[in-house]
Amino acid sequence: RHPTFPQFGQHRMTQLSCIHSCCSFHECKYNTFLKSCQDNYETVNKTKKEELATAAGGQAVVRDAPVVIVCCGLVEAFSRKMQRQSLKQLMEVGALNWTDDILDNVVLESDLFAPYRLGEQVMTIKAGEQIMIAIAYMTLEAVNLGLGTCWVGAMSAKDIHKVMNLPNILFVHDLIPLGYPDEEPDPRPRKPLDQISFWERYE
Repeated sequence: RHPTFPQFGQHRMTQLSCIHSCCSFHECKYNTFLKSCQDNYETVNKTKKEELATAAGGQAVVRDAPVVIVCCGLVEAFSRKMQRQSLKQLMEVGALNWTDDILDNVVLESDLFAPYRLGEQVMTIKAGEQIMIAIAYMTLEAVNLGLGTCWVGAMSAKDIHKVMNLPNILFVHDLIPLGYPDEEPDPRPRKPLDQISFWERYE
């Protein structure tokens, strides 16, 4: 079940947010970002959210949420240049014990570690992975702040791209409505663990 959201007049939360993901986006301070959404009292044109909801098939969870986060990806983040920059940052803080020679002639020349070598399709998949990491942490932190979220993937990325006037270098991945939920649905049924996990080999 999708959570539904009240009008939130008492909370005075009405804003539209847009984020994008890159190689190091998971290092973002989700707590700070979500609190800025929670504490921001700016009123946004309601027409914008109506347009987003229309692009999402008319889903009320998008229209009624006081905050809608548009999660976008940056394929270029996995180009050789930008990936080198990200890995170099990790080297500089001691997270990776590599020399420049290893970085340039081993890591960035490996199909396993350098998505750009396998083409734009693989780069796009990797960018999508980073967005999902970001969304997962944001939804967890939202719970810590007493907020509710809903992962909305049923939408027209092309239409939302146009609504948000995004640059061509970004692609839309998902929407995350954010607010104080007005219902507490029972947990959805889950498959038994032995149906989804296996030891050493698939059975």
